[in-house]
Amino acid sequence: MRPDKTRKHFAEICECIWNRIADMNDMDPSSEDAKSMYRMTARFVMFAWNTCNSAKTLLDAQRKVRRYAARHWEGHDAALMPLMDTIELKWREYREDKGFISRTDVDFENGTPRAVAFVKEDLLTDEGDKDGDLTEGLYEYPISLDTFRGMYTQAVWLSEVEYKKEVLDGVLKQYPMLEPLCQNANKCFAETEKHAFEYDDDEIPDYPGSVPELIIAIANIYSQTTSCPHFGPGKLEYINDAGKIIAKHFMKTGEPPFGGFPEPCLFGYIGGVIERLKLPKTKLKKTLETMFAWAMLLCEARTDQHPEQYEDSNEKEEEYDFNPMKLRALHLHIKLLGYKSTADVIVLEDTTFDKLSRIINILFRRTDEHLFRFECEDGFVTISRKEREEDKETMSADCCYVGHHLSKRTGAFFLYDYGDEWEHDITVKNISEANYREEYPKILRLTGEPPSQYADEDDEFDEGNDD
Repeated sequence: MRPDKTRKHFAEICECIWNRIADMNDMDPSSEDAKSMYRMTARFVMFAWNTCNSAKTLLDAQRKVRRYAARHWEGHDAALMPLMDTIELKWREYREDKGFISRTDVDFENGTPRAVAFVKEDLLTDEGDKDGDLTEGLYEYPISLDTFRGMYTQAVWLSEVEYKKEVLDGVLKQYPMLEPLCQNANKCFAETEKHAFEYDDDEIPDYPGSVPELIIAIANIYSQTTSCPHFGPGKLEYINDAGKIIAKHFMKTGEPPFGGFPEPCLFGYIGGVIERLKLPKTKLKKTLETMFAWAMLLCEARTDQHPEQYEDSNEKEEEYDFNPMKLRALHLHIKLLGYKSTADVIVLEDTTFDKLSRIINILFRRTDEHLFRFECEDGFVTISRKEREEDKETMSADCCYVGHHLSKRTGAFFLYDYGDEWEHDITVKNISEANYREEYPKILRLTGEPPSQYADEDDEFDEGNDD
């Protein structure tokens, strides 16, 4: 299917969904509320469109968007309705159109909205991918280091300045958290132009490029397969905290953090490029924090939207049988045994144990990836995916959900790092109906100073605090 046909079909679906919503809400199409609705709905349509393309059946596509609505929008009708309606329209009317939509916008002509879709071909320059190797690499799971290197070379040396400005403008609209890193983008592009004569196919100049060009390269990579995830203030606060922890680790060790994440090369390549830019220490710290936070969003979004690419097809997985309209929220109290350090956090019942392990490690300021296991009081045991390579009988933590095994009567024991043996007791303090206006996980309280991940022998240890 030609890109112009895909753009036309996408616009037709958006118009149909917009009309339904406007009729239901008696909305003035020229109002600011209506314009916000148009843009948000276009993003929902984009996600559902791409989901439909990767699904094997209509039921599979519906299951995926229900899970997306539950995880990111607490199953609210404002998200679920346009997602489900788009799935039905796309499957019934445009099933043969497999064009992947990487970004969307809305133009307003005389007050009338018109959806604009950016199809994957729109974001690649012909000069940067003559043999097709780069394009093929964009559909790897996970993305390889060679693809990062190739796309960064393309962004820096093989892209026109106007193209860079256009792509960066689109990225900043989707991820305003990156704006502080791009205030001098035009100056950076001009500096690259000064060194352009040094580039040839056999030798790349010593000039390292810039943060805006790194953002363009990463956006071009992930936009081919991943729709922009929703994130509000609560989610952003949580992601920013994670970015600070990862940046602190990287500045201390110089090693790529989170090697066990589904997209390991993403974090390592970001750290490596930014390190070469020789930024002042304060600016380096802030840049790493923001870029690693963005990487967390992209990594989580890609695994959420393409779970089948990161899962063992022969592995058992618990059925996702939650009602996205009535998700429960679990208030967990997590105690680090042997230390005066605890955390209270609220998670949704459809949180996987793998995600819960990452939440706990962020709460207790850990960055390095190690094996772990959860032993639930209902007798269920789950382990990290790495360990499952040796233990095929125990279910992987990314295939099972806390809501199936934790309750007010049944908590869990969490062991992290079989060498240092960080032990945690998890109890459920309360279970309530999730509030779609809240964002999860929601950190309620942190007490005590968590010990460093690799504590020295003289670290304070309270042996009598296990009761």
